[in-house]
Amino acid sequence: GVEPVGGLEVQRCAAAVQQRLSGIATLTRKFVDAIAGQTGQPLVTPREAAARVAVKEAAYQAARTQTWVKPATA
Repeated sequence: GVEPVGGLEVQRCAAAVQQRLSGIATLTRKFVDAIAGQTGQPLVTPREAAARVAVKEAAYQAARTQTWVKPATA
């Protein structure tokens, strides 16, 4: 059978999730502060963005077909 989850286990899990989200928020704030005031500075080049899209598209196709799909190259 399935064991019920105890209250302490739930609290520990919730605390771990809260700590992780807090860490993400802290890193996001540091990133935003680091780029504050920088105008006209792209975060990625168009070439890098296209490469990332190609990798994601290959990953999605591979998941659908359950086969290896090589990302398209520019």
